Amino acid sequence: MNIKETEEIRIESDNLKEFVKNLLKKYPDIKPHKEDDWDWTWSDEGYDAMEGGDFSLAEYKFEQLIVAEPDHLEGYEGLALTYQAEGRKSEAIILIDHAVKLANKLLKLDGIDREALNEIIVEQREIHDR
Repeated sequence: MNIKETEEIRIESDNLKEFVKNLLKKYPDIKPHKEDDWDWTWSDEGYDAMEGGDFSLAEYKFEQLIVAEPDHLEGYEGLALTYQAEGRKSEAIILIDHAVKLANKLLKLDGIDREALNEIIVEQREIHDR
């Protein structure tokens, strides 16, 4: 899910800006918003890796997705959940909060349904409360 074609979400958090800036440096061959630069399976592979306990691979896949599609909800959500599983709460909070902002924008644009938004909000609460 992404809002590239309609309008972009402004990254407001300085921490998130710095995080994304560092990812751009880490993956210089991936150019944001260039569809041929990213693999549509990164999200699925990230979730599969996370469920299998391979957090390193999950992190890698979600980071690449964020760089390739900075407005793609699942990159931020998946990386937040990966960080949560690794005990990296402060980073997880930054990412899940941004995922919720993206999801709210997508809801207004009919790009996501209310149930999916509610699931992300539940994840957000769990990350904040741990």
